[in-house]
Amino acid sequence: MPWETCQLVGLGDKAEKTKDLAEWDYGKDEGKTTPEIQKKRPGWSLFKDGPEGGETLKDVAKRAENLLNS
Repeated sequence: MPWETCQLVGLGDKAEKTKDLAEWDYGKDEGKTTPEIQKKRPGWSLFKDGPEGGETLKDVAKRAENLLNS
């Protein structure tokens, strides 16, 4: 989807594909809402606890840092 957006706005020839610019991998929590996750893990917070079996906040921050430094 992001690649198609770049094409639609005329940036397709300038855009570069990179794995660092990807959605947060939510692992087993993919597709679940915060209230659904909190039913199983009361008090859960994405930024404090992270998704089950997915990327940590540190992982996501590292990808963002890679983008900013490229």
